[in-house]
Amino acid sequence: MMRLFNIAVGTLALVLLIGADWATPVHEQPNQEPALDPPKPKPQTQADMRGRVTRISAEKNELVLKDNQGKDWNFLVPKECKVFINGRQATLSDLNGDDEAVVTYQMRGLVPMVATEIRCMRP
Repeated sequence: MMRLFNIAVGTLALVLLIGADWATPVHEQPNQEPALDPPKPKPQTQADMRGRVTRISAEKNELVLKDNQGKDWNFLVPKECKVFINGRQATLSDLNGDDEAVVTYQMRGLVPMVATEIRCMRP
């Protein structure tokens, strides 16, 4: 009987020592941000993609590029995107199918890849 009492007292002491932090309300814990803060935006990632132009839609501001492994990549091409052919400024509609190009793009979460610059070299 005494052994059971010792176990109960030991367990109660342990719960009181560890459980003291559990009883503190969230808003009273030091150095903790409020739970209702809006999520912070993720940084945009910029990268380059090299491949062959397979489809251009100047009306929809879209470009499809096929990489060396044969995978198609869709890019949204905003009006601010810079397009260069042989180092000279051009427009999206100036590009041809089968042009070799390097597309600099940004990833913006769930939005498709957004082209910021397209460089094409023609012979």
